[in-house]
Amino acid sequence: MICSIDPPGCVDIDDAVHAMPLGGGRFEIGVHIADVTHFIQPDSALDLEAAKRGETFYMVSPATLCHETRKLRTCESCA
Repeated sequence: MICSIDPPGCVDIDDAVHAMPLGGGRFEIGVHIADVTHFIQPDSALDLEAAKRGETFYMVSPATLCHETRKLRTCESCA
């Protein structure tokens, strides 16, 4: 199963998770974040300007992860 984790109404659907049963009660879990930097030439004017302006980081605590996991259960219908 693959589900977007972007909020409703989002126009740039670029974040997702997947779960795949491996057997024996085990699952593979994947987190997928689009990497638009793949299309930017290193050290180009755009790359250098973006480096000055932007920063992204994700901090995940066990409490947040638990909350997000419960929220993702609504994705069962999009399988």
